[in-house]
Amino acid sequence: PARFHGTREARGLTDDEPEQDLDTAVRFHQQRTVDNLLELRTRAPDIPWMPVLQGWTLQHYLDCLAMYTDAGIDLAAEP
Repeated sequence: PARFHGTREARGLTDDEPEQDLDTAVRFHQQRTVDNLLELRTRAPDIPWMPVLQGWTLQHYLDCLAMYTDAGIDLAAEP
């Protein structure tokens, strides 16, 4: 499987831990993206923050959409 290299610290990996596979790394970044949108909208509701879908494959994008839906964000209703 493909390996994702980069942002080890943000993903909580130490130097002696193996790299994550691409799917795991993508899910981590997708969840951080959704969480950050929620946080930004809470802290600065007057700014029109735009959600961003992240992924490398169609399934990644569909999974990201599901994360937004689970968080109560209807992307179809977004500008």
